[in-house]
Amino acid sequence: MENSKDCRGTTTSVAFQLLWMTISTVVIWGLIIYESKGFRSFDREPQLLPIVPEKALAFGGSPAVVTVGLNISNFSVFDVLTNDFAFAGTLWFEFDPSLTSLDTVKKIVFEKGEILSISEPYIKIDGRKLFVTYDIRVRKKENLSYVFFPFSGHRIHVIIDNIATPGEIVFVSSTENFKLGHGLSVSGWRVDSKNVETGYSLSELKTGDARKVIYHPRVVFSIDFALGG
Repeated sequence: MENSKDCRGTTTSVAFQLLWMTISTVVIWGLIIYESKGFRSFDREPQLLPIVPEKALAFGGSPAVVTVGLNISNFSVFDVLTNDFAFAGTLWFEFDPSLTSLDTVKKIVFEKGEILSISEPYIKIDGRKLFVTYDIRVRKKENLSYVFFPFSGHRIHVIIDNIATPGEIVFVSSTENFKLGHGLSVSGWRVDSKNVETGYSLSELKTGDARKVIYHPRVVFSIDFALGG
């Protein structure tokens, strides 16, 4: 009698394990198929506020327009588990020197990043514009989401602020100004797409006090990495 109960218990346990394995397999394959149909990322987007006409008036003055571009040649560190990234490339600016100075334009910071090295500026005159390039190496952190790890892709942001105000300069850019090195590759990942957005950032020095808020011109370069490199 006891042996019969043990057999029934063992059979039930095996059946449950088989059912659980089947469900797990279906879920895993479902996630793989879901991911393969297109890029999906659950990473948090950075703060970026658009400069609308009303806001431009509030900032005052007639800000100089600075075109900004970035060329990433390679990633020396690409670790989605520790959120550590490092890359080498070229950062460039184009602007009218009669409206703003190189000293103002070059005062930049990388959000959650550190400039490991930066070259002296290479300056070219193009009509009434200055075209200035810097060779850079940057290390940065990300706050990646692991909601569907390891099946979802990731969006890596390179966020650059200028310490001037949007009343002094504004950044403009486009995806044509964001280049990735020929043959750039990261083991296990492939580049799905890239994007560039410009605007400004906002920082509250004292909560609830509008007089203690600072703004800075901002450009966000984004790369979508999907599984399968």
